[in-house]
Amino acid sequence: MMLGNCLTCISVSLSALLADLKEKSEVVEHYLAFGASKYEATKPLLNSSIRLGLTGQLNQMNIAGIVAIPGMMTGQILGGNPPLTAARYQIFVLLMNACTSVIGSFAVMTLTVQELFDVDHKFLGEIVRKRKNTFSITRVIELCIQWLARVAKNVVNLLLRKWRELHPTPSTQEFQPLLRTPPPRTS
Repeated sequence: MMLGNCLTCISVSLSALLADLKEKSEVVEHYLAFGASKYEATKPLLNSSIRLGLTGQLNQMNIAGIVAIPGMMTGQILGGNPPLTAARYQIFVLLMNACTSVIGSFAVMTLTVQELFDVDHKFLGEIVRKRKNTFSITRVIELCIQWLARVAKNVVNLLLRKWRELHPTPSTQEFQPLLRTPPPRTS
């Protein structure tokens, strides 16, 4: 659910950013000519595209509990939990969805800006202008998935390290009495 919401937000934001860059490439180039960095030149476009991508999440958060009762909240109420507890859990889930969407959008927008500008902050507008409907969105999504995989790997390693600190494995010295062979029987 979170991944689906995040990808929806990313695709809407990315489409809006690329459309804005195609239409307003002269404005971006003017900013660059006056000494702005690639992030300063694209900041208004980034803000509007991320805002557009998050519109669905914000609308979902606006109607939750009033117009529509989301699935987890319904399940908890039917399961016998108090409605206030169910609402708290649902708020937490909605905030997690919104946070993953913001982080994912921001990461993909940053990667896109890095791909569309060279190291000297020169706008590679021909990439956007030549694009039909298939920009290297697959490449950006591929980079995003690689980034998410690295983050997930780091989180798993951190959790495993903490688990090992809290639950150390017994040393072999603790098992020595069990590993000793019994004395030979004398009959």
